[in-house]
Amino acid sequence: MVRLESSISCLQADANWAAVTCWVHEQDAEAWARHWAAWVYSQEWWRKELFCDNGHNNSQDVIKFFVSRFDSSKANDVVLQARTWPRHDVGGSPGFSGDVEAALRSIQARVLYMPGETDLYFPMTAARYEMQHLKHAVWKPMPSLWGHPAGAGWSDKDKQLILKSIRTVLSE
Repeated sequence: MVRLESSISCLQADANWAAVTCWVHEQDAEAWARHWAAWVYSQEWWRKELFCDNGHNNSQDVIKFFVSRFDSSKANDVVLQARTWPRHDVGGSPGFSGDVEAALRSIQARVLYMPGETDLYFPMTAARYEMQHLKHAVWKPMPSLWGHPAGAGWSDKDKQLILKSIRTVLSE
């Protein structure tokens, strides 16, 4: 929650911020991009300069990339997405009265659970907690340094692990 609100504050710090127009100046988009970049990748990703694998020359290139992808006319979409995220609580589904563990135990589908070992958004401790309540799950943590986007397969190594794991589970 704190990370999400701090991200929002980067956008709303602009004195001209108005929830109605939601226009964000470039310097505020850059503040948001710096915040996002600091959390989205692991510390090891930065230390080992894995941004070079994506064609970036330095950390500033990564920031510029995120700024270029940020549509300042849709800043409120970013705010709403950040505020919606923590409200998606499986325990709030009908019939569970807020009991997350009961909701997880009710899932009958097979689950291939591949948390990223360096994901700062969804840490391994949270994944382990959820996993213990899933009846039909295969646990396959991703030893990726890519942090939150590990599951997106931006790294060829991660992509190959994801595809191999899916094939294995589907063949069982």
